[in-house]
Amino acid sequence: MAFLACGPSRSGALPFAPVRANPTLFQLEAIRRAHQTIFIQTPNLNSRAIIKALKCALLNYIEVTICIPKNMMVLESLVTGWSTTNCSVTLLQRWARRRPETNLNVQWFKSDERQPFVVDGDKSHIKFMVVDGELVIVGSSNLDRASAHTSGQVNVAILNSKFAHQIMIAVMLRQRTQLQRRGSP
Repeated sequence: MAFLACGPSRSGALPFAPVRANPTLFQLEAIRRAHQTIFIQTPNLNSRAIIKALKCALLNYIEVTICIPKNMMVLESLVTGWSTTNCSVTLLQRWARRRPETNLNVQWFKSDERQPFVVDGDKSHIKFMVVDGELVIVGSSNLDRASAHTSGQVNVAILNSKFAHQIMIAVMLRQRTQLQRRGSP
């Protein structure tokens, strides 16, 4: 288990500043080292570095599944990242459609209304990544520009295939998603 923390920084406030946040650097390295699969669930995904790493993974025949809510934290995304999650994922889907060798799956988050803890049926603040069914990264870090550059975030990385399997089952049992194969809108 690894504890990954980073305090807020103003050094990454420029549009194309390099990523310096330890949680995001670890996420990037996990994506780069993936061999088979990457599963991501996050409310925000507009980090250029993360999108670029996911494209490289897709070109290396890694199956990438992204589970995101529609239209969550739109204003915050525009202010801190100059793009919304919906826009960033739509562009990634278009990119993947032009490359038949890629395997991108997008799931639009939907709560299971039968669960006792449903707050809003199309909102999710869960942030975790599972790589190759054995590495789990979970915490406060979105995959957005703010988390990568300017805000303090904390993640925990756990290398344990049994835990990875358990967390995937626990999360998926409590939501309904609309799977879109090959990045179709």
